[in-house]
Amino acid sequence: MSINTQVLIVGGSINGATLAIILAQNGLDVTLVEPKKITGKALSNFDGRAYSLALATCKMLKILNLWEEIKLNSEPILDIKVNTSNRSTSGSDSLLHFSHIEMAEGDNPMGYILEDRHFRKTLFSQLKKYSNINILDECYVTAQEIHDGYAVSSLSTGKDIKSNLVIGCDGRNSVTASLAKINKFGWNYNQISLVCALNHEKSHNNCAYQLFNPSGPIAILPLPNNRSSIVWTEDKHTAEFINKLNKKDYLKTLSSKINLNLGEVSLSGKQFSYPLTLSLREKFISNRIALVGDAAHGIHPLAGQGLNLGLRDVASIGEIIINATRRGEDIGTKTVLKRYENWRRFEISMMAATTDILNKTLSNNNNMLKVVANLGLKALDKNNFLKKSFIREAAGLNGELPKLLQGKLI
Repeated sequence: MSINTQVLIVGGSINGATLAIILAQNGLDVTLVEPKKITGKALSNFDGRAYSLALATCKMLKILNLWEEIKLNSEPILDIKVNTSNRSTSGSDSLLHFSHIEMAEGDNPMGYILEDRHFRKTLFSQLKKYSNINILDECYVTAQEIHDGYAVSSLSTGKDIKSNLVIGCDGRNSVTASLAKINKFGWNYNQISLVCALNHEKSHNNCAYQLFNPSGPIAILPLPNNRSSIVWTEDKHTAEFINKLNKKDYLKTLSSKINLNLGEVSLSGKQFSYPLTLSLREKFISNRIALVGDAAHGIHPLAGQGLNLGLRDVASIGEIIINATRRGEDIGTKTVLKRYENWRRFEISMMAATTDILNKTLSNNNNMLKVVANLGLKALDKNNFLKKSFIREAAGLNGELPKLLQGKLI
């Protein structure tokens, strides 16, 4: 049995689902293939994943009519404080302090923190409202053939999908990239992110904290209802030891690391861990193939920009495909897809290099580097022009923005 579609999206996670909605809203016929079950039901407990949504990302979700529901479960970021070593995390003497008031975007927050489970519930419930989105879940692509003018993708169910374009939103171990023989390069950081959520007695006051310890960065991110998401990076050996601790000792170790001043604290839900790597594909496109999000790039999480970069990919390729369709162009040709690669390659390479350098510079036991880093952060804190530029970068407001990230329809 063969299915005909304009765009086949492989991978129905956040990037894939958002892209399907963008294309469907603009009249394209989309087929979405996802190995797991796609359901509009949210998990009952925190599952270890929370995202920092940049202000530009929020603008896109608003113009897509997704924001009002998402906002109900998110928490705004009004301040960001950066420290090194074991200084008081929530004290007033932070080395670097960003405030949303300095951002030159009215009184908007710098972004929002949102749990993955709430994001997925909104996206997946919206997916099923579009008659031009064909959802094929609990199956996967097993083979792909590229022909003159179309691609044929074979599914594990025995069905074939004929499409003008295949977009891989299927993660760092992308099957789409492998079938297209697109290689990746990168390295292992020998670090593991320990992830959990905390209940706490005192308010976080909508402040996000970034603490750089010798073993790796720790992010403390505000969640609704006096809760915070913790992304705590340690070297592999230490992280494996901490993971084996009981909850009481795990919490004691974490509290000693972050010097948290939020009153009584307790773990909210389970603890999770993720090994850290950097990966970049040698190219983001091939004939009738494009890679988006983690399928194209994976960076260190210290800046919390991984999902925002992926959604910027989504907004960019969505705009290119929609405009090319309106002009009557063949959306799967390299001529069209090269516009996407040219648009995204430089920013992603710069972000990968920046996060890599920051991690190596600020997370180490070299006293000289620590002194230089502290002086640099203090100097930045006193330079309002540079601070404003950094804040706007973190909010996703700099650069050549796709229309959706400007809050405009394509």
